[in-house]
Amino acid sequence: MIVIITTIQLLFIFGVEMYVKYYFTIKEVPFCYDGTITIEGNTSSPLTFYYAPTEDRLLFWLGDHRARHNLQPVIDSPDLSTYNFERYDYLLFSGRKLKRLYYSPYLTDQNDECHYLEETPLMTDLEEASLDSMYIYRIDKTTEFRAPCP
Repeated sequence: MIVIITTIQLLFIFGVEMYVKYYFTIKEVPFCYDGTITIEGNTSSPLTFYYAPTEDRLLFWLGDHRARHNLQPVIDSPDLSTYNFERYDYLLFSGRKLKRLYYSPYLTDQNDECHYLEETPLMTDLEEASLDSMYIYRIDKTTEFRAPCP
């Protein structure tokens, strides 16, 4: 009887430990720099982070960025033939370069306002860069991630 109780206690402790490790541990997401899109003129825009899993979404975000900052079509349109949307999802950052990309359930609960969405929001560490550029990064194709909600 004592052996069964001890085994159950050990399994419980192991389960709690694994949950805590899963919940609080930051998981890195590998990414690759894919290019820069130049924006003519000074946009002086706040950081913008777009998640583009499809070609249509990439073009939409570029158009949305133009509209938000009253830009004429002065963003150099990227050559879409160089993008592989079947294998990669793309991330666009306005004015800053990506230093680190990660996620964790704890940070999601603390920082994300869209708990009703199934995808996991990506968190970022950024470094200063040129304000007249959009930086494009790629990650492996997945339906698991999204950009964070405000």
